[in-house]
Amino acid sequence: MLRVNAYHYIQAAELLSEIESGIDPSWLTNNQALSPDTVQQIKNTLPTLATHCSQLHLETTETLITKFL
Repeated sequence: MLRVNAYHYIQAAELLSEIESGIDPSWLTNNQALSPDTVQQIKNTLPTLATHCSQLHLETTETLITKFL
């Protein structure tokens, strides 16, 4: 069980890092919309992240991702 959870935690962390690296930090302070490419990258990444959240029994996070999509 621990081995499976470790895998999903690592995969989820990598996906979150991928999303974060695609967002320009100045976006938060400039009050501008994300670029279409960034939005598409997030949309492409979130379903896989939701799957890992499901495997980790992170129901609230999985639900929030699903509703966002």
